[in-house]
Amino acid sequence: MVDPATAVQRGTAAHRTGALVEAETWYRRASALAPDDFDASYLMGRARADLGDAAAAGRHLRRAVAISPGVAASHASLGNCLRALGRLGEAQASYGQALRLDPHNVDLLINQGVILVELGRADDALTSFGAALAIQPGCVDALANRAALHGNRSRWSESLIGCRRAIALEPPHVEALNNCGNALAALGQAEPAMESYERALATKPSYVEALSNRSSLLRNLKRLPASLANARRALALQPGHVKALNSHATTLKQLGALDAARSFYNRALSIDPSFPDSLNNRANVLNALGRFEEAVADIDALLATDPDSPYAAGNRLHFQMMLCDWRDLDRRSAQVTDAVRSGRPACTPFAFFSITESLADQLSCGESFCRRQFANAMPRSSRPGTGRRSGPIRLAYLSANFGEHAISHLLAGVFERHDRGRFETIAISFASSDGSPMRARVEAAFDRFIEVHGRSDRDIAGLIRDLDVDVSVDLMGHTQDSRLGIFALRPAPVSVNFFCPTGADFIDYMIADPVAVPADHQRFYREKVAYLPDTFLATDRSRAIGAHTPSRRELGLPEDAFVFCCFNNAYKINPRMFGIWMKLLREVTGSVLWLQHTNPIATRNLLREATSRGIDPTRLVFAPRIASTADHLARYRQADLFLDTLPFNAQTTAADALWAGLPVVTCLGSTFVGRVAASLLSALAVPELIADSLSAYEALALELARDRPRLAAIKAKIERHRRDHPAFDTERYCGAVESAFSTMIERARNGQEPASFTVGRPG
Repeated sequence: MVDPATAVQRGTAAHRTGALVEAETWYRRASALAPDDFDASYLMGRARADLGDAAAAGRHLRRAVAISPGVAASHASLGNCLRALGRLGEAQASYGQALRLDPHNVDLLINQGVILVELGRADDALTSFGAALAIQPGCVDALANRAALHGNRSRWSESLIGCRRAIALEPPHVEALNNCGNALAALGQAEPAMESYERALATKPSYVEALSNRSSLLRNLKRLPASLANARRALALQPGHVKALNSHATTLKQLGALDAARSFYNRALSIDPSFPDSLNNRANVLNALGRFEEAVADIDALLATDPDSPYAAGNRLHFQMMLCDWRDLDRRSAQVTDAVRSGRPACTPFAFFSITESLADQLSCGESFCRRQFANAMPRSSRPGTGRRSGPIRLAYLSANFGEHAISHLLAGVFERHDRGRFETIAISFASSDGSPMRARVEAAFDRFIEVHGRSDRDIAGLIRDLDVDVSVDLMGHTQDSRLGIFALRPAPVSVNFFCPTGADFIDYMIADPVAVPADHQRFYREKVAYLPDTFLATDRSRAIGAHTPSRRELGLPEDAFVFCCFNNAYKINPRMFGIWMKLLREVTGSVLWLQHTNPIATRNLLREATSRGIDPTRLVFAPRIASTADHLARYRQADLFLDTLPFNAQTTAADALWAGLPVVTCLGSTFVGRVAASLLSALAVPELIADSLSAYEALALELARDRPRLAAIKAKIERHRRDHPAFDTERYCGAVESAFSTMIERARNGQEPASFTVGRPG
């Protein structure tokens, strides 16, 4: 009969050759012969672990630990099994016990560090990896794991150093090559990052993590078909790889395939319901699809797992405001504002415009966002020189909105009127044609119209340099699909933005006027201010207003009621403004409030809010969106008074109302976006519609509603002035902005730094 020692010996021999079932048979015989034999229990546990049965392995290893508690290897092996079972806290305790018995075991220190990472104890993990490296400075696994952890914490420079050391010691180390690519990509070094992923995949073509990361990098470079191909290759190898699913979905989103993108995010989240990137990205897709309530739910799930997820709290608040859901609004707004003041990435600059009236806070938000998103912005000294002094000034306008969009409606007339003797105009379009008449009109207005959809920021910046552009003009700021990263590369001697400040120190100038940016406000803007003499807001006086005015009956409005109107987007409406409007309805018998229907939930919430304030909800009338701008303008004729919003004013909407002859009552705010309507009204020479406080705003609106002759006189004044005053004088505006561009490039050619200046009024 075989004795226990012989059985263990034969089992070990079989184990060594990979004959695990035979080895297990011998270990089991040894254990039956000697139940308290440590070797039999320990090796039986190792065999079951190698067979993939972590639960059974754990039982045998616990028996081994009980038999002989002073053996580090059994505690370490038990830790491995517990980790495989997802019992991370117990696994860490087992590793800790093993290290107490064998404190200089480098492999144990690395395993403990890995489990501490999984437990979210990053500082303790760094200590463990550091201890391993103190014992064995050239330990590649410790270097690679520590570098990966630095990357997880966005400490990219430290991560890169560690990855490069690991690669130098073990050149085909694919994990280090992959993480090196991640660090380089995060540091804005796209080409070296791509090379690092390529090296990892050359060594291990089936490395799904590297394929997924390369897909993300290709997407950031706007090489979208290649990005999709990499994500699909990764998913063919591992259909449930969450990062690859997320990358595939995000590329589809950038291609405009929103429903398909949502489907892939759904797949990712069915596997890992708390995966932060997919929760955040799906929320953005749902927002773009107008499914704001679902977007809020995704952001709530994200914040539940990661309360400090960048920009999540601000996005949640913005989506909530799109729904006119004002529950807990003040508390959430205060939290977001406090976070912005502390320098945390809590809110995007555009969303923050509708949250605060503080110039200082808006500047802080913009600066923080730009520092984080464009950390590798090039210094001003790296911008191209201004050697070309003869010939027209070369202007490049950059936008994704050269089509049926408010920006094109405002600027099309300016594009058409540029003096071709003094200016050569180029459009750099980030989006393909939408097939609209406006797109055709805008394309025809430029000397050159270049589509760059699918090209990276660096490629486009290189194109602008190759075109020898003098002045690059951003038409997007922080709005959706903006590409400020191009401007961070300083592709032209002068850079300018229109319509809203950015907080970016790589933009030289902003177009403004003395109402929008009083001189004592300049310190709250990073751009220098080019003051136009009238209004900064471009308009197109050739816009047609429909000849047919629909009846009030057709529009769902009462025939004899006083019609207050506000067609601003839902996120601009807040409880304070709505409360004033409900007071006006209460004071003006039979009056109604005509609003834009943006989404069903916002409509429902506004009706409920009216009821809670004692107003019959039937006195709120909601106008559907209509495709024809001319018909949209025509229906303004059936309103009596437009009520503006604060802190975020009407912009294009105010211009629309005034062009259609409808008076706009506004309150002069403290921020740029809160002074837009006042800028336009000043240029129209109707300052009597500008209130300096919300109480004055309410009183003015009430006075006009009760004094029909006075309101009629203002309407007549607007009708006269819209034809012969600067607010809608496109040619005059074009001349002023051309003068501004000329001054900017002249200063640059003379070696002068950007400085605020004022364009003189035409003689």
